[in-house]
Amino acid sequence: MIIKSILENPTITQQEIAKKVFKDNASVTRIIELLVKSEYLNREINPDDRRKSNLVVTEEGKTIIQKVQDLVLENRKNALDTIATEELETMNLVLKKIIRNCS
Repeated sequence: MIIKSILENPTITQQEIAKKVFKDNASVTRIIELLVKSEYLNREINPDDRRKSNLVVTEEGKTIIQKVQDLVLENRKNALDTIATEELETMNLVLKKIIRNCS
């Protein structure tokens, strides 16, 4: 999810990533460090503020995202196989209410 967040918004901050993936900042920092060591991400110095770094997804990171995305879509297809569209719409409404209640 972190790699996908960076791909979708290359200027995203670690705090924004944490909020988007429902993790605390410390966890996101550790995960990013692992992704850099695994060569899925690179850190580049921010030209506007040298104290900051920009996260850039590597080709290897893009490849792994595509593999995972294919797996996710297949699993989702299997999971939703016998569920009607109306049931999905009802579930979506209920989940949105739960999220609003927790916000």
